[in-house]
Amino acid sequence: MAIIYKVTSPSNSFKSYLMGTFHVFVPEFSPLIEKAEKLISKCSHYYGEMDLTQVDPLIINETMQSLPRPGKEVLYLLENQQPYFEKMGLPFPAYPAQNSIFNLYSELTMSMWRKKILVGSLDEELIKIAMKNHIPIGGIESFNDQVEIMKSIDYEKMEKQIIKMLIKPKSFSKNMDHLLDFYLKGKMNVLSKKSKGSSRGNRKLMVKDRNRVFADTIARICEESDRNFISFGAGHLGGKDGVIRRLKKAGFKVRKVSLD
Repeated sequence: MAIIYKVTSPSNSFKSYLMGTFHVFVPEFSPLIEKAEKLISKCSHYYGEMDLTQVDPLIINETMQSLPRPGKEVLYLLENQQPYFEKMGLPFPAYPAQNSIFNLYSELTMSMWRKKILVGSLDEELIKIAMKNHIPIGGIESFNDQVEIMKSIDYEKMEKQIIKMLIKPKSFSKNMDHLLDFYLKGKMNVLSKKSKGSSRGNRKLMVKDRNRVFADTIARICEESDRNFISFGAGHLGGKDGVIRRLKKAGFKVRKVSLD
């Protein structure tokens, strides 16, 4: 399972850790969380994907209210697929007509998973560990950056993704299970390749551009201080434009960490 990497700076040999996360929480994450806790407890700083100390609930609410709502086709498909949700024991989206396309996409992604999803996420567990160990918390992406990304998403293309999900819900659920299996097996390059479909149409904005920002920020952090633990979505790690390859090109030594 290669989800955690040790990064060594070329300029001063400072060592830090990178961890790819899956933004849900399942029972299979237990050994991964145990390993992460051992590493985080020895680190001087923890950085998540976003700096949670900057979050402004008012801005979040205003942004969500301004986002586009799902169109008639999505609402029609949802109504027709309600028996499927009931048959499979899946939670049906609440008030979809009043929700944003962004929230509906996130809600459907979570609700249509066949795996047993627990309350919370892997990211939240890592933050709890850092707080328990009194380690300063930061982020490799600012709150304002994430808000701007939400505003810049092509929602017509995201709506098309929702329509695909609802037309073939079984195929979508199966694909999501496969992504989680790739993650648990540490196949980051395969995960990055297979997850392209879920961000199609917005991949440059949501993945490629952010990979560059993530890699530049991580390089700066790892050069300026020792013993950092940095976590972000696993889809940003692998691939030709992924954070790992970018760090290696910048001269950093990146190696897998065994969970044994």
